Amino acid sequence: MRAILCHAHGGPENLTLDDVPDPVPGPGEIVIRIAAAGVNFADLLMISGKYYLRPPLPFRTGFEGAGTISAIGAGVTGWTVGDRVFLARPGCFADYVAVKAKHVMPIPDGFTMVQAAGLIIGYGTALYAFKYRGKVQPGETVFISGAGGGVGTAAIEVAKRLGAVVVAGAGSPEKLAVCAAHGADHLVNYRTENIRDRIKSLTGGKGYDLFFDCVGDAVFDAALRASAPKARLLIVGFAGGTAPAIPADYLLAKNLTVLPVASGVDFADSPALARDVVANIGEMHRKTPFRPEIAAEYPLEETARALQRLAARNVTGKLVVVTGYNPD
Repeated sequence: MRAILCHAHGGPENLTLDDVPDPVPGPGEIVIRIAAAGVNFADLLMISGKYYLRPPLPFRTGFEGAGTISAIGAGVTGWTVGDRVFLARPGCFADYVAVKAKHVMPIPDGFTMVQAAGLIIGYGTALYAFKYRGKVQPGETVFISGAGGGVGTAAIEVAKRLGAVVVAGAGSPEKLAVCAAHGADHLVNYRTENIRDRIKSLTGGKGYDLFFDCVGDAVFDAALRASAPKARLLIVGFAGGTAPAIPADYLLAKNLTVLPVASGVDFADSPALARDVVANIGEMHRKTPFRPEIAAEYPLEETARALQRLAARNVTGKLVVVTGYNPD
């Protein structure tokens, strides 16, 4: 089979498409034939050696994927060869991947393989952040930075379904148009507008109740000043390249709460939590279908090019790598 391997830490140019042995499921494992895999900033961090997971070289990346079960190991129950499933474990930039059965989840009805490939890190992260961490309430105002990306557009849709008022922040009119199409109530171009002034104006001077931050960097610093008293800051990622240094005195003065959103860590530690989140996503999708924003599909052999495009931050929506296998 084919698999993308990282042979040296650095940029996507260090990735190669190699022929490797087909996986055989061990006890408690399932082998999945991958149809599509999501492209994420976590992949860039892992191949650069800056992710909290540092597997020995060479290693496989690709943090989320979707496909069908092709083989089942000893002791695994509840699954059948051919079941449509998705997962969030490294190694999905490949034709096949073997994983522990506890990390595999059924694809909710109504999602294609390409859409499901971005389901857990996009919609899963958003729902986990808003419902389980931030405990958003109907009528609260949520500010989402990096709202034009794959996680950002998912966050807009999830927040709206939870009854929030959504202020979407992005760096171009094109990305803001996509945010509006996904249901954002208000838009902020943080390359041309003052984030604090704009959000304060939109909220009658109060500020936002929750901040879903995918960017970090100067965007976080500016948006922090637009918080309402007792606001919750949901730290999702640092697509801007720099993790913010949060001033403790400002947190104290406004009684703010900082909530890291390490959904991947919690999902890995608690598969039951991951299944609960996915079940909630499926139920929300049945009531009001989600519309995943797929920016482009790349063949497996062009995985490095997809990651380079993501690193350049010129993506609106989600990039997906496809293997050529399409059971839909």
